[in-house]
Amino acid sequence: MLIVEGGKVKDTSNPYVNHARAELERAGFLKKGDDEASKLRNQIADTILQLAQVYGDSHLPVGLVATIITAFTQTTQFMPFTPLTGEADEWNEVNEGLYQNKRYKAMYKDDNGVYDTEYYIFVRKNGAAFLAAESAVMVEQFPYMPRKVYIYEGTQEAQQFEEVFSRDA
Repeated sequence: MLIVEGGKVKDTSNPYVNHARAELERAGFLKKGDDEASKLRNQIADTILQLAQVYGDSHLPVGLVATIITAFTQTTQFMPFTPLTGEADEWNEVNEGLYQNKRYKAMYKDDNGVYDTEYYIFVRKNGAAFLAAESAVMVEQFPYMPRKVYIYEGTQEAQQFEEVFSRDA
């Protein structure tokens, strides 16, 4: 296994690691510094280099990269790999009469229906993302595959959410 410390990788035989290191360096992630921003950049770089090492060591076909990235993204965002069924075994009662989906923590149900509370993700012009009450949508039927819809401030899609952007400024 690879040892990564502060952006330094000991094994350079992996072409994925070499490519990642070169791109991280070009993007400024491997700059030295003791401030919090430098520490965070180095931690991000270390993680990317470790992922590149693991992928390179797996010897999987390059054509599987998209599948792996999709599955990894879903895993790190706590998204399900397959559609939710809505069946009783998918729910935990978190409060009297309020249930949370075990497979997708942003989904709740109560006597009024089922809600995906993170459907809309609002993104400000400065790149800051946030949730609001308007992020939630009612789920009409199962099976249901959650997804995220990003609403960028200043776009045509954001016009119907102007109040959200002004309220949460």
